[in-house]
Amino acid sequence: MSNPKSNDHVLALHGANGVGKTRLAHGLAEALDLPIKTINLGSINDLSYFTAHGFTFVDSEPGRIVQILSELQIKNCIVYFDELDKIHHTEKGQAIFAYLTHLIDPTQNKKYQDTYLSGLELDMSSIFFIFSFNDENMIDKTVKDRLKIIKIKEPSFKDKILISEKFIIPEISKNVNYNVPIPRSVVERVVQQDKTFSGMCGIKRVIEDIISKLNVIRMLDASGRQKISFYNESISNTIDNIINAHEEPEMFSSSLYC
Repeated sequence: MSNPKSNDHVLALHGANGVGKTRLAHGLAEALDLPIKTINLGSINDLSYFTAHGFTFVDSEPGRIVQILSELQIKNCIVYFDELDKIHHTEKGQAIFAYLTHLIDPTQNKKYQDTYLSGLELDMSSIFFIFSFNDENMIDKTVKDRLKIIKIKEPSFKDKILISEKFIIPEISKNVNYNVPIPRSVVERVVQQDKTFSGMCGIKRVIEDIISKLNVIRMLDASGRQKISFYNESISNTIDNIINAHEEPEMFSSSLYC
């Protein structure tokens, strides 16, 4: 990790949904000053996505790894494979696992071949491969044996508050172009009601709803003079309603993946 030019770097981040695996991968890319591209393995069920078809096929193009190198115009980059454990355990899924085994093997990836570029051998050994997954039991053993696995632990109550204040709230505020200082007491309530769920996804969803609702209230104020106060009874009731609504388990069904 300290030598981005090494030809043997394969990392895997293991942890529950929402613990920050993707953020960590992007943070690592920033720290190493390397460009990063993400591939979601859960949505891929055809090996040709990676290996491509011959150039004689209509609308054929190089495989995704070759495309990434072409887009970045650099070999020394990070390719982040998300949801390794979501590859289907079917014949097609096993073919993808076999492909990944060869791709990350430093003894083989110096002579990588893409079907579209028939006859050419490409050096993929400078790529930093990072994988993420939730359930290690769903990973092909051969691939797993080649991974340097780092376990990402569930953040504590205190950690969740700090993450909310330092990262989630500023990020959401920037996205909606509305900066509102949410009191620590409100953040603590949001984290407390989410204690039965893993990661930060549910917390992020509630904070998004709070900031979005307050932004709507601000925009609907015709006079433009209304000051958002968390001590205002109406504002306080609005926040209570949002938090209480998210206490229902079904409300989190679509927010566990953030």
